[in-house]
Amino acid sequence: MDSYDEDMRQKHEKIAQAKKEHEEYASQLGGLQEEYRQRLDEKRKRDLVKTMVKKKQDEVDRKDDQENRAAEWIQAHWLGMLERKAAEKARKKGRKGKGRKGKK
Repeated sequence: MDSYDEDMRQKHEKIAQAKKEHEEYASQLGGLQEEYRQRLDEKRKRDLVKTMVKKKQDEVDRKDDQENRAAEWIQAHWLGMLERKAAEKARKKGRKGKGRKGKK
């Protein structure tokens, strides 16, 4: 009977030690899971900010492109108008000198 009691005491000690180790691992696992959740949340926030910044930059780029195209159009039409005026002036000047000389 003493040997049975001794065996049972040793087994209870092993079970108690195993439970203690299990609780320690569970505690560590809980801490790691919480840290993982925090890091995952931080990553989501960073991704959200990154998406917002990219969207804003795309909008700024689109607006800059639109303004550049408008400026190019205005410049092209302005230069065209200046060339047409110069050509019209040259055409009129050339016509005046080649006509009749007048009465003498």
